Amino acid sequence: MSLTSSTMPAPQREIISLVNTGVRAQVYSNPAEAYLASLGSDASRKTMLSVLSKIAQHFGFEHPDHVPWELLNDQPVISLLGVLVQKNYSKQTVALYLAAVRGVAHRAWRMQIIDANAFESIKDIKARGETRLPKGKAVPPREMKLLLAACAADTRMQGPRDAAIIWTLYAGGLRRSELVKLDMKDLIPEDGALLVQGKGNKQRQIYLNDDAWDCLMAWIDTVRGDHSGPLFTRIRKNDDITDNRLSAKAVYYLLEQRCIETGIEIARPHDMRRSFISRLLELGEDIATVQSMAGHASINTTQRYDRRGEARKKSAANRLRLDDR
Repeated sequence: MSLTSSTMPAPQREIISLVNTGVRAQVYSNPAEAYLASLGSDASRKTMLSVLSKIAQHFGFEHPDHVPWELLNDQPVISLLGVLVQKNYSKQTVALYLAAVRGVAHRAWRMQIIDANAFESIKDIKARGETRLPKGKAVPPREMKLLLAACAADTRMQGPRDAAIIWTLYAGGLRRSELVKLDMKDLIPEDGALLVQGKGNKQRQIYLNDDAWDCLMAWIDTVRGDHSGPLFTRIRKNDDITDNRLSAKAVYYLLEQRCIETGIEIARPHDMRRSFISRLLELGEDIATVQSMAGHASINTTQRYDRRGEARKKSAANRLRLDDR
């Protein structure tokens, strides 16, 4: 039976028409919805939905879908950024809000909801805000050794698994969302590498050092087995290993517990990624190579992950000594 109705609104009739003709396409009537759908990962969509929801509330609406985006121009955006600065939001947070508005404005322009002048005026707005120390930390080698030692002392199946996870995060610089998506088929044994599915479905090959690779193989050989399926799986109480994929939330939790167990400052999975980037830069690798290894679209993003800054400044300050002459 053909799905048609003369009483349906125009956007719905267009979607039904596409279905009836066998064309699979998603038509959006709201630029905020179209912008969120264009983002490359679930995590990005969740973050930007939260930002757009706060922007909508600032404009006096309950949800981004309720905002009359066809009225958007540079003036309300400038006003919004001014409020954020007055509330002492960091420059990075202000930039995040501006990126969200720009993304919606771009979609609105593409959908011919706003004109080119309005879009260009929003594009020209610069982010403002206070510069703050970067969040997160780099995990020093001493703390890594303590974490791995705690895993080695754990006689349960979680010991080898957690060690392999910590090493893979640290030596591969993976996002936790990338780590939990890994399957056995993503192993490249001849190169000691993993095929990683990153943001925007972009693939990259990451190489582990010998210690990390050996730890990963120990998890597979002694506990998991080499059958197909998720690389990292859930383990229930009483060492009941499952074939169920480990969640990103579980990775966050297990690292937190290992830090508490060893008595070190809490490290997050993304701190392992910061450590990976900072350590490579510290060892003299060029930033373009590190950008590629981390799967960043921009070198500017890689620079924001660099945690060498304070150590370098302290070293420079110590060199400012008066001569004995």
